[in-house]
Amino acid sequence: MAKSKQRKKSDARVENWLERYRQQRIILLWLGSLGTALLAVPVLYVTWNVIWFVLLFAFNAVIPLANLSMVTWVIWGLLFVAHATANWHRLENFKFESEGKLVAARYAAYVSGVSSLALVAGPETMHSFVKLICLILLIGPSLVALSIKLAQAAIAAHRMDVPLVAAALKELLVADQRVLLDDMVSKIRSPHPPQLLRELLLIDGVILLTSGDPSLTVTDSLRTSVSDEIEETE
Repeated sequence: MAKSKQRKKSDARVENWLERYRQQRIILLWLGSLGTALLAVPVLYVTWNVIWFVLLFAFNAVIPLANLSMVTWVIWGLLFVAHATANWHRLENFKFESEGKLVAARYAAYVSGVSSLALVAGPETMHSFVKLICLILLIGPSLVALSIKLAQAAIAAHRMDVPLVAAALKELLVADQRVLLDDMVSKIRSPHPPQLLRELLLIDGVILLTSGDPSLTVTDSLRTSVSDEIEETE
């Protein structure tokens, strides 16, 4: 009886800690979403103007001035499509030729007067330069996507099933090693395992381990943080 009473008090303390954490998390996520959205506005404005000026000076013979703004809007909009479909692993992977090869290429281009030789001799460097330009152009859409992601996380935190997540969190805190996701779901009888996993991962310090069977663990800092706050309330 005494053990059951102590266990219930411990469960209540973890639940109280999670509720306080959830409220703080919601505020921080909404502030982050709003701040990122505000930052995206001038970045997108500058990006639009850069595209407009490039089209004006580089393609003025092809694009009539009357259609310049329309073409700029189309390209600007396509940046969001590019952001959503980009292979970020390849886009952020930069490769460069050796310094000796680049110096030789520049010298050959200088001597021959054919500047394109430097580009032909350094295709990886040129490719990396193009990818860098693409990444700069995608800063605006990236900020918008981040703002949306933070807002979605804030909404998920607001809808969190606190008692269920607290029960799952306690299982992780008392475990000395990783806890199999299937074992946890069956033990706490979660009706929606994917939702439980998403809500657990909203807590900083909860880690999903994908090597072998899917399992969860917590960092020492989270374990210490929860323990300290529980001790303060005792």
